[in-house]
Amino acid sequence: MKKTILIFGLAALALTSCKKEGCNDTFAYNYDEKVKVDDGSCLYRSNNFFYFDEEMANRLTDFYQTQEIRMFIDGEKIITLNAADFSNTPVDCNNNIGPNVVRELYSEKWEIVEYTILNLNDSIIFTGDMSFIGGECFTRVLKF
Repeated sequence: MKKTILIFGLAALALTSCKKEGCNDTFAYNYDEKVKVDDGSCLYRSNNFFYFDEEMANRLTDFYQTQEIRMFIDGEKIITLNAADFSNTPVDCNNNIGPNVVRELYSEKWEIVEYTILNLNDSIIFTGDMSFIGGECFTRVLKF
C-alpha cells in the first residue's frame, strides 16, 4: 500500500514538473524551446536601420541648410546622421550595416512612437509616427 502511494506520488510529481513555465514565443529574445506553458514573461526588442539616399542628402544641405540631422523618439535623442553618410543602396538587417536603433519593448509585442527629426539649429524638419514590432528588423529610408 505504501509502495503504491509512493509510486502515485512520484508519478504526479513527474507530470506536474514537465510543464515548465517561461516564454515560448519564438519572436521574444528570451524564448526557451523547453517551455510548455507561456507565463507572460516574454521580452521583445525591435531592430531598425535608418538611411537616406544621395537625393535626400542633397536636399538636407541645399533646402534644409544642414549637414547633420538628429532623430528623437518620444523626446529622447536616439541617433545622429550626417548628410555625407548617405547610401544609394538599402541597408541590410541581415548584415547589421548602417545606423541602428534597438528599441526594447519589454513585454509588449509592438509599439507606436512619435519621432522628430531636427537640424543642428533645433528646427523641426519632420515629425511622424513609427511602429516597432518585437522580434522584427526593419530598414527605414528617411524621406521628407
